[in-house]
Amino acid sequence: MADARHFVSCVAADVAVHETDFAFWVSGGVNKKNAVDNNEEQQDPASFADMPEIPERRMMSQAGDNITLDCPGVTDMSLVLQLEWWANDMKLVQYSDAGTTVWENRRRITLRKDNYALEIHPVSAEDNGRYTCLVNSRPRPEAYIMLQVQGKSTL
Repeated sequence: MADARHFVSCVAADVAVHETDFAFWVSGGVNKKNAVDNNEEQQDPASFADMPEIPERRMMSQAGDNITLDCPGVTDMSLVLQLEWWANDMKLVQYSDAGTTVWENRRRITLRKDNYALEIHPVSAEDNGRYTCLVNSRPRPEAYIMLQVQGKSTL
């Protein structure tokens, strides 16, 4: 490389690869080339610590009502190849082109095919907590949904 300012950038699946005569890094990872050269790990400029905090949406419902949780960031124009819904760190639903699997509360939970919203019918006090919708294998959601159910469960 004759020019010290040589710069290459490639973006694929939310990963950017950058190379100069002085450094090499993959956005979201560790500076591998310098770590080998210097026998130490270095954080790249776009580490998770630099990412903004994930917003939280709050929803309230009465026990016994039906509720629909929209998947944050998904619109009618979204290309969804894979999707997972989680509640309190437990997988509820998994969707892919192979089909949809409901892991928990099969009688009360469905996934809407038109917008990938999670439907709970009827909602109960045991449904309280943090809901996460992960789209296309992304490690972070657009937002968390904090569901608070009031009243006693009639199940």
